[in-house]
This record gives sequence, structure tokens and C-alpha cells, in this order.
Amino acid sequence: MSDSQTPNQLAIQESLKARIISRPNPWVGAVIVPYGFQDDPAKWISGHTQRYKGDHAEICAIKNAGDLTVNATLYVTLEPCNHFGNTPPCTEAIIAAGITKVVVGIIDPDQRVSGSGIQKLLEAGIEVEFFSDADRKSIIEILLPYLWHKKTQTPFILLKMAVTADGKTATSTGDSKWISSEASRKFVHYIRATADAIVVGASTVKNDDPELTVRYGYETELLNQPMRIVFGGVPEGSKIEPCIKFSGDIVNFLDEFKMYDFQLVMIEGGSNVAAEFMSSGLVNMIMLFMAPKIYGGNDAFSIFSGSGPKYIKDLQKGSFGAVELIGGDIKINYYTEDTVEFINSISEITRNVIADT
Repeated sequence: MSDSQTPNQLAIQESLKARIISRPNPWVGAVIVPYGFQDDPAKWISGHTQRYKGDHAEICAIKNAGDLTVNATLYVTLEPCNHFGNTPPCTEAIIAAGITKVVVGIIDPDQRVSGSGIQKLLEAGIEVEFFSDADRKSIIEILLPYLWHKKTQTPFILLKMAVTADGKTATSTGDSKWISSEASRKFVHYIRATADAIVVGASTVKNDDPELTVRYGYETELLNQPMRIVFGGVPEGSKIEPCIKFSGDIVNFLDEFKMYDFQLVMIEGGSNVAAEFMSSGLVNMIMLFMAPKIYGGNDAFSIFSGSGPKYIKDLQKGSFGAVELIGGDIKINYYTEDTVEFINSISEITRNVIADT
């Protein structure tokens, strides 16, 4: 913990520890600042959501703090729940712990919560404040798959691609190992560990024979590997087996797998599958790993196959999210237009509650 880190930032950092293990529950972080220790980070106590049906972040922090909860301030990235589910309401535990102030990141869009947690705390005489705009934006980006799934009852679709600086995903021969750095590939395994399913095309399986499993140590946190789905057939003896072979139309994809209640589906290529998902409007986010390498020709593979629009006015529009450097590569998060509108709607829900508080 850095001495310059705020309780808000520590809570956000703590939430990432739950990212792999907490699904389908949201990955939440909480920090308790005991009374009189606002300026002493060494005395702050944190907690994060445990495995499904286990303790929520607030409960973990309360248990870790013991008697230090009396007159303390609780910082939590998502509104505390106020209903009985697999665990009792977090609001009741907060009240019973003697916490006198709660600082909340964003409102939980779950209809069982959605402002009722805030209302319960206020009725108990607990002071409620909210994270800064910048911190709330970070939380929304981190929680997007949960938020999207909770509001739409459909999976959040993430397209991951490694590209050269001039936008190529493979040479003219199909060679793509490796465009991105070792550090980027390790990060991809972390993202895989958060996915319910990984989708690739038959050509990718034929050319690369990928396992598409979670490795680099992240598999130790999983109860099950993500489901592997292939668009088309799979050669006998492929490393991706066992997998599900999908031969239907892309427009039926969501209905075909609705029974699994996926929260996050990760598309890992190739360019045909990427183009199908993108043109169908199913993609929420593109995660690009841009390597400092140049192909230099026009005969290599690009992110999407096929022809694009003839005019600039017809281009699909979106917005960039987080951009960071990983192992010499630039990781860029791009959100499609529908997702940008959704992010704005989630922000508006929290703003409306803040206005009424």
C-alpha cells in the first residue's frame, strides 16, 4: 500500500483480487478506515468478495477489522446489498458494526439493490458519500461484464486481438506467433480466467492448434476452465478438445448459449469470426495489444476479414477506455457505441442517487 493512495483507490485495487473468483457475483473491494486513522494507511483494513455464496467485500473487511469498526468509515466500490440472497444483507452488518460513514463507488443496477442499500444506511443514521467521478469511471470499466449482464441478461462480448503497429494480426502465411510480448500474453490468460467462454473460428484451430486454456498460474484460482467454443469443425486430435462446435448463424449465438447464462464471452479470432461478431452488433469491447512491430505490406491479415464501408460517415463509432503499456506493447480498450451509451446510463443512475442523497 502506498502512503499516497486514497481509501477509494485501495478499495478499487482490492476489488481486482476478486475478479477471477467471485463470479457471478460482482468483484468488489472494501476498505475500513478506523476512527482517527484517516491519515494513517497502515491502520486501514481491506477485504474483497469471496467465491460465490461466500462473504461479500464489506463482510470481509468488517471481520478483518474486529472492534475497529466502531465509528469507522467504510469505503466500498459497489453499493452494499440490502436483501437476503445466498448471504444476509450487507447493510445490516454495516449497521451492526457501528460504522458511522459509508463512501460508495457506484449504485448496483441489480433490481434487488438499485439504491435501496443507500436508503437503508441513511435511515439508520449513517452518513453516505460517493467516490469521485474519476474513481467511479474506473469502477464501471472494471465491473462492465457484471453490469452489462445484470441489466441486459446477455453476456458481455469481448474481442481480443494482438496487432502490429500497422494493424496486422498475422503475416500472409498466417504466422502470428508471436506478435505480442510475453507480458501481454500473460495478461490475456488473466482475462481468460475471468471469462465464462472463449470463442474461436475453425481456421484458427486448424492453423494454430491452440489449447485456449487458462495458464500462467491463474488456473489455480479457477473451479473450472472457461468453455471453449469453435465456429465450425475441429480436426481430430486438436488441443482445444473437448469443446463445443457451433455451426449455426451468428444471429442465433446468444439464444443457442442462453442456458449457460454467460457473463463474459471472449472472442480470440480469427478475422472471419471477429468480422461476424462485429457486423452483427454483438461486440461490446475490443481489447487490442499493439506491438511495436511493423509488417509493412498489404497482403497480411487484419483484425476483420471482408470489405468495410465505402464512406467515412458509415464507420462504426465508439470510444477509447483505459490505455496502458504492458511489456512494451500498448493495450487499448475500445468500447462500441452501444457500450458507451450503456456506460453513460450506469453513470447517470449513480448521479441521480447522489442528487437525491
